[in-house]
Amino acid sequence: RFDRDEPIREKEEYLVVRATDNGRPQLDDVCNIKVVIEDINDNSPVFDKVTYLESVPQDLAVGREVMRISATDIDDGNNSRVAYSLERNPGYFRIDSNNGVIFLDKPIDMDPGHKFTMTGRAEDSGSPPRMTEIELEVLVVESHKKAPTFVDGGATWDITLPENYSNYTAALPNGVFKAVSNVPEDSEVIFTLVSGATEQTNKLGTFILETKGDTAFIKLGSALDYETINEYTLTLGVRNKHKLAAETSINVFVTDVNDHIPSFNFKEVPEGIVLENEPPGTPVMQVRAIDIDGTSANNIVSYKLDENSKHRDLFQIDKDTGNITTLREFDREENNRYQIKVIAYDNSPSALKNNGEPNTAELSFWINIGDKNDNPPVFTQKIYVAEEIPENANTNALVTEVKALDKDTVRAFDGKYNDTAKVEIKIANVNDNPPVFLKFNNNITIQEEMIVEGCIANLEAYDPDIQDRSAPQHIQFDVVKEDQKALLSIDEQGCLRLIKPLDRDPPNGSPVWQVLIAANDEDGGPSSLQSTAELIIILEDINDNAPILDMVQPVVWRENQPPGKITTLKAKDYDSEANGAPFKFRIDDSAGPEITNNFAIRNGDENDNPMKPGQSNIFVYNYKVRPTDQFLSVCSLSSREGLFNTLNYRAIVWSVKVRLESIRVDGVEQYLCLQLQGKTNRSVLVCVLTYSQGEAPDTEVGRVYVEDPDDWDLPDKYFVWKNGNHPNFDLNSNTGMITMLSHIPDGTYTLEFTVS
Repeated sequence: RFDRDEPIREKEEYLVVRATDNGRPQLDDVCNIKVVIEDINDNSPVFDKVTYLESVPQDLAVGREVMRISATDIDDGNNSRVAYSLERNPGYFRIDSNNGVIFLDKPIDMDPGHKFTMTGRAEDSGSPPRMTEIELEVLVVESHKKAPTFVDGGATWDITLPENYSNYTAALPNGVFKAVSNVPEDSEVIFTLVSGATEQTNKLGTFILETKGDTAFIKLGSALDYETINEYTLTLGVRNKHKLAAETSINVFVTDVNDHIPSFNFKEVPEGIVLENEPPGTPVMQVRAIDIDGTSANNIVSYKLDENSKHRDLFQIDKDTGNITTLREFDREENNRYQIKVIAYDNSPSALKNNGEPNTAELSFWINIGDKNDNPPVFTQKIYVAEEIPENANTNALVTEVKALDKDTVRAFDGKYNDTAKVEIKIANVNDNPPVFLKFNNNITIQEEMIVEGCIANLEAYDPDIQDRSAPQHIQFDVVKEDQKALLSIDEQGCLRLIKPLDRDPPNGSPVWQVLIAANDEDGGPSSLQSTAELIIILEDINDNAPILDMVQPVVWRENQPPGKITTLKAKDYDSEANGAPFKFRIDDSAGPEITNNFAIRNGDENDNPMKPGQSNIFVYNYKVRPTDQFLSVCSLSSREGLFNTLNYRAIVWSVKVRLESIRVDGVEQYLCLQLQGKTNRSVLVCVLTYSQGEAPDTEVGRVYVEDPDDWDLPDKYFVWKNGNHPNFDLNSNTGMITMLSHIPDGTYTLEFTVS
């Protein structure tokens, strides 16, 4: 893909094309092709500023310049021509579509401080056109505030420079600009040279600005090159003490200079060829050199043969085209190749000179003398035999080599004479076909949690590389999935057996098991090939799981509430629907009177309406239940085969007890004992005993225990250390959670807290 725009600038390419025929010997020729990359409209205009913010005096005369916007398109031709327009124009302004200058179109009747907002649009002339928009803001200022203006005398806005211009100290010709501030009490002005978004708008600082008082000097900042960029658009701005500004555009045109010499553009130096005994004037080859100067007047290339070349009198070259022809007949047996040196030189009137002669490029070429065919070829053998060619040999793999001799050539057929020989090729069998499974019952159903005697499936496979199906096939079967190898086994006869029962229920079981069986030929040897077959095992459910409560605990029931429903009991069963819901709930027979007198379970709602399968309600009957932490032993019974489970259901009525849980850290069990030592003045003494192998991480050991007869919850409490922070423990002030920090030394620690 070519890109003729910045930063690659592939505006033209040079190709060397060689044409070769199929004769014997092969004759060829080369030529150079110049490919001009035509521009497409693939770039949108780019404004030279990110935003435009200018000021306008309230009494500015109609028709006067307010500001100017400038955009550049790095495409060429019509694709780079930019036209300007205003969108959301409040009616006070008009814009010159050619240069982007915005003028006042009617008197300003707005107060100072008012800000006009509109959109500037730059659109190129390509097909289809591309456009860019930018926000414009114009601030109305007091009438006495005037914008600076450029002084026209002695300055032009078009500058022409040759590409070899190299004066970096003085201002460019016609590159001096003056401006007046239009502020009576202050003549100071500030100039700026805008760095645009493209190289044509001075993105790389090709031009620089120097100022002195009310004068700006545009100078050259880096070298010019016509072949890279031949036109620049500069934006020079000036601003006074009122921050009012004016801008002007400067076009810099770069002219071409003959500053390049020709060069040969061959990646590989071509060789010419001519047949022996051909008459003088026979074409040999064409050479071509390139001069990369940008205009035709500066890139004219001519050719000649080096006068000191040893074989100059045998060939001649056309001065304009570079075509080389012979001056006499050649005899290959006398000499089969010659070397000549070609000189390419700039033939333009403005060519660079060296001691009065134009600069040149030189390159040496070989010219080969081709043999004419007058001898038949002869094979070295009458029969060629290729032994044991593998049947799976790759395309283009070597089978055998046949040879023929010819005094002129080394081919068996040279376009005129020929010879024949017999070639025998023997194909050897290799293991290139994987085993093939015979059709079998690949979908079976068995009962879960049961060992089936004998084979649950029989698989059979054969090796297509063994022609005799009755011969041993040397197939080795394997269970593919590693996690199934402890449950299933398969022998050499393809008998698949159970090693352990399969489970269909969560959390570790599945109602459908996919088993992959691999068949390896050659008894599973290093060069064996493999095929796989899928077997689906469907497990029939048995009622082997008791129901479990499926709900969030604890449930809160506050004191002094009238009797009513506490919550709805929900249960689940890992067995199938046939062995699951509906469930029956009852309070366990071992519950004491404190439970049975205060709580009851209904299989209906408050109005005795039926509940969903697997649900029941718990009700409290006593108006003043004693504040405590109640554990209800709930018996959940399956309605099918009578499996039941007794579950402690926790209904918190008033207080919360600290629970200590066994936690696992880095594979080592740690047991944390939290012992209440007593309380004094709302303080609690806590003894923490830790046991660990190795270094434990930060570990939560429990919450600060506190009794509060008014309520049981934590959100209204605040916990702090009694005597300042502890170096080995951390305290959560909102929840009272105590965290033992890592790297804690062995020992016994007494912790004191205050809760409010």
